[in-house]
Amino acid sequence: MRSLLHAAVAGLPAASLLLAAGSAAAVDFQDVGGQPMAVDIVNTAAAVYHFDNRNDDPRYASRYLDDRYGEILDRLDAQISWWRLQLGARIDAAFYVGTPSATSFDLLEKIRDEEVLFEVNDARRELHSRYRNTVYPSKLWITYTQPGIEATVGDFYAQLGRGLVFSVRKMDELAIDTTVRGGRLALEHDFTVLRLKATAFAGQLNPLRIDSASGRRLHGSGSPLFFGFPDADSAGDLRTYESTVDPQGNPRPVTHVAEAQPSYVEDTVLGGSLEVAAKGVQLAANGALLRGEIGTFSGSIGVPSIAEHGDVYVEVAGQPGRTEEGQRVRPGYAIYAAANARSGPVAVSLEGKHYRRFAPLLANIDVDPLNPGFSAPEYKGLAYNQPPTAEPVYVEPIGAPNVCVTGGRGRVDYRFDRSLAVYAWVGHYVSFTEKASDGCIEDDANRTDTWDVAAGTELHFDRSRSHVRAWAGARQSDEAEPERAFYSEGYVRYDIVKHLAGAFSVQVQGNSRRRYRPENFESSWVEGDNYLALQWSPHLAAIFGYEYTSQPGCAPGKDGELCHFFSGGLQWKSGSRRTVLDQIVDTAQLFVGQRRGGLRCVSGVCRTFPPFEGARLELVSRF
Repeated sequence: MRSLLHAAVAGLPAASLLLAAGSAAAVDFQDVGGQPMAVDIVNTAAAVYHFDNRNDDPRYASRYLDDRYGEILDRLDAQISWWRLQLGARIDAAFYVGTPSATSFDLLEKIRDEEVLFEVNDARRELHSRYRNTVYPSKLWITYTQPGIEATVGDFYAQLGRGLVFSVRKMDELAIDTTVRGGRLALEHDFTVLRLKATAFAGQLNPLRIDSASGRRLHGSGSPLFFGFPDADSAGDLRTYESTVDPQGNPRPVTHVAEAQPSYVEDTVLGGSLEVAAKGVQLAANGALLRGEIGTFSGSIGVPSIAEHGDVYVEVAGQPGRTEEGQRVRPGYAIYAAANARSGPVAVSLEGKHYRRFAPLLANIDVDPLNPGFSAPEYKGLAYNQPPTAEPVYVEPIGAPNVCVTGGRGRVDYRFDRSLAVYAWVGHYVSFTEKASDGCIEDDANRTDTWDVAAGTELHFDRSRSHVRAWAGARQSDEAEPERAFYSEGYVRYDIVKHLAGAFSVQVQGNSRRRYRPENFESSWVEGDNYLALQWSPHLAAIFGYEYTSQPGCAPGKDGELCHFFSGGLQWKSGSRRTVLDQIVDTAQLFVGQRRGGLRCVSGVCRTFPPFEGARLELVSRF
């Protein structure tokens, strides 16, 4: 369960200063055509200002062009429910003020004095798809539901099996919200001795077009399904300038025009599943075809209850060979298994995986950092399947370990009583694509062996109004040839709440890590995120944050020294809907300070956030 502090911190994205206003409404009509109807409207608006985030690097224009600007972000969600129909829409908007300029006096002076190693045209290319004022209908859908039938036209989430074949969903922690825009039909019927469920869908993938962390805008190719969306034409041609000298020795400016190009060519997908359940056994077949050429399929068997003391699930997936960019891609496959057993105070869970050449279904997005102007590198890693990692959710992968890996993890929980439990796990993984991301060459030159161990406790007291959740762990990866360390980490993670009196409590939450990766850094470094909150439940939380890292380059001129990041925040929840003010100001969050940048992961899905220095205020209203 996510704590109030965790929710507040997760609601403050890594790059934000927000000043916000919003409104929401919900209206119930008792009789519209003989049926009740409910209308819900939620508007979340935010204003953001970015100060200098201390990530300047003279080699990259992107590091100098993400400071000292403001933005206003707005998300309008509307939903109407009537009879068996549900109609929904989401409209996203972004407006920018005081944005960086490729021809600002400060930047021109740095270029002239060679304080930076890029040119004005590099800055023009970098800014071509950033900080663009945008309003577009990001999600639209209508769903019809009756017993045994569900049909959707528009945007929908989809997952086949455990995510090996296909998976698109919303991940607020990473600012990811990808849907399929098209059609989906699900049919289900119980034949007494067995239950059948069939699902089929088709459409084009619809990732968010505005990256709030960087201000980057994703430009599509102009598919008719995405009317009103930003496309290449809305970005326009890219103009750069060059000074030359004519035969007479006179300076002549020359303009170079690169025609508008999309950074995203809308991906098509066709997929479906058939599920059969009979006598306590569940069988399923899943399949998806991406871009008409990349097929992935799987079959699974699950037993949800074994003598009421356990369960088991096994899924086997395959990716047939294909020709891609003139090269023949060898077939790949994946086997995933999970089992749980429970008896008295003991619970045991096991997960295992064996993947070979099982590639992620990456979005058709230009993420080449060497093609600024028409690329969107912030969307690197956006994929349409999410194979189970069999790892702790917070593990940050190196390379592409899941493409060619064998391993698993076992966990044992022991509960003394309702208030006290302890647990421990151990995992072991052998990967051939962690060190060498391409291909699946199973030799010692590419092999890494990883052990992941941890132990922790969960304690509840003060009649469950206080708790301690804490665990410590270590991760060690070694290269097989030559025999040396590839990566190591030791960490402590904790979440502690102490009830004070009445509705007041104090909470501390965070982690501290020591990391070592000799391929990149000569010595180890430390980093951590720690938060302290005073809570008046359910209304108010005052939060103080301290983050740190000693990773070389954490700030200009820093090489092994500790970089500090301080922040403060307030979160308000009305806790009722008795008055109009309570309904309008349902939740408000303010963040002022700094956040360190870096890779953030949730169950193998990762993205890099830039560091942030500024403030954020957000308001959500409900009736």
